[in-house]
Amino acid sequence: MDEDGRPGTNLSVGVYDDRTAHDLVYTQESPPPPHTPSILGHSLPYSRPSTLSPTPSSSWSDQRHTMPPPEPRQMPFDAESTEEIAGPSCFTNSHHFTIGTLNTNLTTNVPNFRTLFEHLNPYITHAAAHNSDERCDAPSCDPRTRVGVRMEIMKWMRLGTADPLPTKLMWLSGPAGSGKTAIALSVADLCHSEKLLAASFFFSSCSVTASRRSKRGFIATLAYHIAEHGTLWQFRTQLLLALERHPDIFRKNLKEQAECLLLGPLRISCRESNRSGWPKVIIVDGLDEVEAEQYHDPKRKEGLRAHENDQLEILNVLFSLSQCSIFPFRIFVSSRPESGIAGFFTTSARARTTELFLDSKYNPDADIRRFLEEKFNKIRQEAGITSLSWPGEATLDRLVDMSSGQFIVPDTIVRWVERGIPQQQLDDVLQLELRGHEAENPFATLDKLFRLILERSPNPSRDPHLVVKWIRCIEGSHNDTSVAPPAKFWKLLLEDIEGEVIFRMKPLASLISIPPPDTSAPITIYHKSLIDFLSTKARCKDLYVDEMSHDSFIASRIVRILKNKASANVLSLPIAADPLEFLRIFQDLKMVRHSTWTPGASICEHLLQFLASLNNDSKDDLALCDAAWWTGLYLTHTGSHAEGFEINQFDECANLLGSMYCRIHKAMECDSNPYPSAHDTLLQVPRSRCHAACIRWREGILAKAKELKWCVHEMEQVKLDSLHNMTVREVNQKFRRMRPGSFCAVCQPSEGRT
Repeated sequence: MDEDGRPGTNLSVGVYDDRTAHDLVYTQESPPPPHTPSILGHSLPYSRPSTLSPTPSSSWSDQRHTMPPPEPRQMPFDAESTEEIAGPSCFTNSHHFTIGTLNTNLTTNVPNFRTLFEHLNPYITHAAAHNSDERCDAPSCDPRTRVGVRMEIMKWMRLGTADPLPTKLMWLSGPAGSGKTAIALSVADLCHSEKLLAASFFFSSCSVTASRRSKRGFIATLAYHIAEHGTLWQFRTQLLLALERHPDIFRKNLKEQAECLLLGPLRISCRESNRSGWPKVIIVDGLDEVEAEQYHDPKRKEGLRAHENDQLEILNVLFSLSQCSIFPFRIFVSSRPESGIAGFFTTSARARTTELFLDSKYNPDADIRRFLEEKFNKIRQEAGITSLSWPGEATLDRLVDMSSGQFIVPDTIVRWVERGIPQQQLDDVLQLELRGHEAENPFATLDKLFRLILERSPNPSRDPHLVVKWIRCIEGSHNDTSVAPPAKFWKLLLEDIEGEVIFRMKPLASLISIPPPDTSAPITIYHKSLIDFLSTKARCKDLYVDEMSHDSFIASRIVRILKNKASANVLSLPIAADPLEFLRIFQDLKMVRHSTWTPGASICEHLLQFLASLNNDSKDDLALCDAAWWTGLYLTHTGSHAEGFEINQFDECANLLGSMYCRIHKAMECDSNPYPSAHDTLLQVPRSRCHAACIRWREGILAKAKELKWCVHEMEQVKLDSLHNMTVREVNQKFRRMRPGSFCAVCQPSEGRT
């Protein structure tokens, strides 16, 4: 019995190398090769084992006596039986070995699947699967569209190619908005129904799941998907053994992970089992949307990894797998033809890759027309339009011409038409041609469509770029955080009047999904192309918001939260139930873009970056904040957040206040020459040249801290021109909590006399 109470076996021999017990068993039909290939750049020697020798100094490779291999057979026992299995022994005349337990359930020939899941679950990107709940609304191809390219892909997946060196890697590329992901999803669904799909991974830079934008969970997810197949139970067994032998594998690079979690288990699985019934293909979509993991100090420009680095790392591993003789799956990759990816496929991988490009060869205009016919027929029925000819052949021709082969255009048009009175909405789209045509811009029609929709949003006259700033904020929130802020968070941050977000963004429903206000769902941007449009000044022109304006906007919203403590008191967010946690979100979202974000830096260091972006109005508003109220909140840790916070997180509250005390002086650009210390400035406020906000926060922090019996006199003695140079550690030393029963003769002199 093994440690979980399941019947099992374990081989523990006197002479044994680092191979598993499965290495001792082979069949005459599939003998082990002399050298097993490896993607790590070396071969793994394999020697046919002979009779086990009792001599400790001998090894497998030293044996020269042969032993006939056992006859291949199925496990001849009933599922309910644990009796000894009859048959020839593999260990005739062997000595000095014992029979123990192996973590394999012999009654089913598979490991404990729950144990395997527990090992892998923290590293699996569940949302990246083709059929995940996050992708339930992802667009797929209409059955009548993209027939030619889908048939070509499926033929390759089922049969491969007739070339002397058939390729096991296919790359589908095309322009932004050409429908690559829809094709990949449709192919994945068909492969899944035909039991051909071994694994899938759909990257997305707009996903609310951070690991869908990262290489982090890629190999683990593929391995888990493969292990789920019933015909691959040997792989599942070996995968569990590999995880138990190498628990640190997820801290290795992708090549090491692929060797350990994919090729290693497959070596044994391929020679011990019949491949009949195995799935045949792995599908990877959106490779161009992978964002780089950073491992170096971002202060050193040369240490930053570009997104292309991680994309090429993934490509190199996939290509190596496809060239490995024991790897049984074909690999399908789809992406935009970004320079790094295109360069890879046109150089080192060119001769061993099947390439498909979504151009006129596949007649996208005909597919777009069929798509529009199907959608307009549905719109006509739902809207009760009696004219069977609407919208008419001429209109369909114009829409097809406007699409320029990009499926994102008709998809956006249909969403736009569905959001109002169809005839009027469609007329708005058709008027785009009257605004001129920028021949030099390949996305001119799409840009006009984006502009048309964005201009329908009711921006206030005081800020015609308000909604664009909102979109940029929401888009910028997608980084390393695993939980995207809910729509409630954005309502609290962005609104001046309750209901403003829904009012101003409702006309953008064909581009952005705004969930109901009573849910915790995030705001979703449908198309990455919208962000590309808004990030390129040459395309969006007068709608462009530069980085300085963006940062200033974010800073003003943070000051508004600090100023309106009454509204901050009633925050009711699932992930931020009080003002302190609300502000904490900004550290995760990296809201201020031009600042240097140092991994491992304290929360207060990151939060206070907004001070550098304050405009004059925000500085004046900061002077109206109730600094004492915020100090009391932070130092007494009131609010529902306290129960789940750790001690070091509470310490960050004091760090934040101390840093605010120091940094605000520099941010307000105060003249520090007249007075040598902050203490003197507080005593001579009428003569001070410090900004009112600077004085307000220093007074409030010091007064409330003394009231709460914090020691602050050393902070008071710091000269003004030294404030902004203080480190967090120095703040901790000069702004600290008094221990119970202790007192400070300077800060609490009355207690000192008693």
